[in-house]
Amino acid sequence: MPTIERTFKATNSSCAVLIPLINIRCQPCMLFTQRALLLRNYRGAVCFPGGKLKPDENPEQGALRESYEEIGLDTSKVDIWGKLNPVYNADLKCHVTPVVGMLRNVNLNNLKAQFSEVRTIFVVTVNELCSKKVYAKFKKGSIFRLLHQMIK
Repeated sequence: MPTIERTFKATNSSCAVLIPLINIRCQPCMLFTQRALLLRNYRGAVCFPGGKLKPDENPEQGALRESYEEIGLDTSKVDIWGKLNPVYNADLKCHVTPVVGMLRNVNLNNLKAQFSEVRTIFVVTVNELCSKKVYAKFKKGSIFRLLHQMIK
């Protein structure tokens, strides 16, 4: 059965984020950033590294470029596993494409936050992310992850 590959051309409303996976002491983890407090949008929010695509970039290229700019990630040490469907962010009027990548031989101590954009860099184990203790149930029944509790 043939597969259909969706291409997503960059426009001024195209963004991408890297969902960085990393093994630390044989524990699968995800890397997050906390946005700088001086930013106009989403100040202090927990997020993945990423941002707007340049006109000649695809989501993978943009996510890697932004990860290098924001946290100094050596992009040659990232194996791209694929991308998810773009999600529309109504606040930013931007389609955001999540790009999943596995970090190989990355020393977290060598990552450097670009303080104009990123306040902190931290990792959370997948076990912690899946723990029911760190979820909250809201009035409308939706369940949201409270990552800000994990910022040390």
